[in-house]
Amino acid sequence: MRAWLRITLWILAAIAVAAGVAYWWLILAGDGEPGQFRLDIAELRAAANEVAGGKPVEVRVEHVASGEMPLAFTRSAAGWEASVFPFQSYQVVRDGRPSIILETAYDEEAAKQSGATFFDREAFGRVLSAMAQAEAIVVTHEHLDHMGGLVTAKDLDTILPRAVLNKEQLTSDVPFAAKLPKEAQDRVKPLEYDGLHALAPGVVLIKARGHTPGSQMVYVQRADGKEYLFLGDVSWKMANIDLVRERPRLATYVIGEDRVAVLAQMAAIKALKDANPALHIMPGHDMAVLDAALKEGWLIKGFK
Repeated sequence: MRAWLRITLWILAAIAVAAGVAYWWLILAGDGEPGQFRLDIAELRAAANEVAGGKPVEVRVEHVASGEMPLAFTRSAAGWEASVFPFQSYQVVRDGRPSIILETAYDEEAAKQSGATFFDREAFGRVLSAMAQAEAIVVTHEHLDHMGGLVTAKDLDTILPRAVLNKEQLTSDVPFAAKLPKEAQDRVKPLEYDGLHALAPGVVLIKARGHTPGSQMVYVQRADGKEYLFLGDVSWKMANIDLVRERPRLATYVIGEDRVAVLAQMAAIKALKDANPALHIMPGHDMAVLDAALKEGWLIKGFK
């Protein structure tokens, strides 16, 4: 009987050790030194001037939905307290020209299915209306909470010709991807570029594969010189950038992202942020940054 007890205790101890190692590896463990990702402010500013015309005069935002996620899933070695995740769309307003819509959020059905605790129907209605009148519609990547408003729009015949999507955003089959119907995919000529692409005066796309195959960041330079960098989901929170700390492995396994590529991008953003403190940086889902941006006035609430 004592032998069986000893064996049982050894088995339980082994299970506890294995569970502890798994928890450390999946939730707590960080990464080694990040690799290299090119992000040069002089190159961004030069690209912002490649296309002639009036630059943006303001950037507006619609806070469409919110949910919650444990902080531990946003970066490794964080606590388990709840963290608010806003889902928003931005309107880059150019004087006398149609706006550029950046991110399209997602509809109420998708929001509920993803566990959102708040959804603003009027805000989402304004996003849909703005997309129908936009000069261009851009998303940072193909996940449903960024591209879903485009994919599910009822007025797709009007909106789709305004969409500027890269090939991976159209075709990748990563978890949580928003998928256009095949017939609609065939009507979009994908944007192909590497490095930087000058989309419009003062608006530059930055290829940033990693979180998804179609991921990109967006740099905006206003006519008055103020500068913005929209990260998409390279980083969900500003703390990821400040600490150069990736999501825990459990989260990246579920998402299917390239940890090495994303960590290099975070390090490059951190260096850019430190060297350019006036640069307004917007992570994908950071309520504190969104609130501060509205309070400080570099984002304006509500679409025109």
